[in-house]
Amino acid sequence: MAKSKNVGYVACPLGFTTRYRDSYADKEKLADCDDNGRCNRCVKTFYGTDIYELTDKDKWPHNNYCTDDEFPPLTKPSDVQLSGGCARKEKRYSWSEEDWIWIVDPMPLDFWSSDIIPGYNQINIYWQGTRYSYYQLKNQPNLVFYLPDRFELIKPEDDTVPDRSKLKFTTPDGSLDNLKATFSFFAQAVVDGDRIDDAKAQIANQIGEEPEMLIFQADKNFRSQLTLRLPNLEGTASQPQVRETAQIDIESGFKDELDLAFPAFQALWNAIFSDGSDTVLFTGDVETKINDGFYKDQIDFIGRFAPEDMEEYYYSIIDSGTDTTYSKALNATTFAEVFDAPPSGTDGQIETLNLDFGENSANLSPSNLEDEITLQRPISDLILGNEDPDVYRYTLKVMRENACNSCAKTANADWIYINQNDTENCQDKCP
Repeated sequence: MAKSKNVGYVACPLGFTTRYRDSYADKEKLADCDDNGRCNRCVKTFYGTDIYELTDKDKWPHNNYCTDDEFPPLTKPSDVQLSGGCARKEKRYSWSEEDWIWIVDPMPLDFWSSDIIPGYNQINIYWQGTRYSYYQLKNQPNLVFYLPDRFELIKPEDDTVPDRSKLKFTTPDGSLDNLKATFSFFAQAVVDGDRIDDAKAQIANQIGEEPEMLIFQADKNFRSQLTLRLPNLEGTASQPQVRETAQIDIESGFKDELDLAFPAFQALWNAIFSDGSDTVLFTGDVETKINDGFYKDQIDFIGRFAPEDMEEYYYSIIDSGTDTTYSKALNATTFAEVFDAPPSGTDGQIETLNLDFGENSANLSPSNLEDEITLQRPISDLILGNEDPDVYRYTLKVMRENACNSCAKTANADWIYINQNDTENCQDKCP
């Protein structure tokens, strides 16, 4: 549901929605009017003082308030002249029929000509069920300004793009517990050209000449503010945050930089590549404030990509100078009876055990039953899900007096225990 901050009634554009408010009951009578004055009806109940408008998904038959028995369709009396606009029936104090009065809107478009926005007339026009505002210069009526439809996260095409997104990681001690992500991103302003063409035609019909349509340029009466829904420190919930440091250009887009603990970044990253139905994380809006906030408009931002784009996006934004690994400490332990076991034929008793993780290894012996290994794990395993970060693959080598046997092993815990059964089952010859 699109939310309107300005107070007052809105004239009914041809074929679109007007609204009626009963300020005593906090109810609105909503009617779709046509040239003949025939109106469909819908009643919505709200609390508080804001005025709301309907979008397509909220229109009849959205809820059970819209019934013919309770609120029959309205028909314009014959003595009410439309003058190319739309008549509306307004409720004043109660819901009795006697308290409805008919008011005629003289314009087919919703024009606001007042001091709400100094120097501009505001024009509200519906496009595909959503109301959009346009701003006509009073001293140059053929100049009309508009805002973008939305802001979208974009993929950098190459390194030369000045506002390309970037991702880097830092961890002061190399551990995952202290890993932090810095995510710089750019969201591009998107404008539906068909919407602008439609508005241009409607305004031209109203003012008698074709207007020049320009995207709104910031001036002394225009301010903008970005709000994003970002994760908490643990990444378990989200909350709206005003981004004071965001750099916003209504015409091109906005850029911002987020410093997040890794659990929070992981939650945000997963949201980017979700279908958007299960989370509001990394959504938000740019709120435009005109005349010190007396009138506000909102431009949505939804940071989403298709799941299949995850790997490509990751490698296109990862900072070439960042450390893309984190350290993981493991402990390998064995028992004295492993070395005390009777010799295996002519191979002799076990003298040492070696756990080879590729980049590092642990060595166990009768005099050293425990050893610690530090592994460097790729952060991409956590982010892209290529490998289970809690599974550790290694080769166990059992070295006897006269032989060496090996076998591939996996562990899924920080402590790895090697017992007699492990050594007996290791039968392959060492390479």
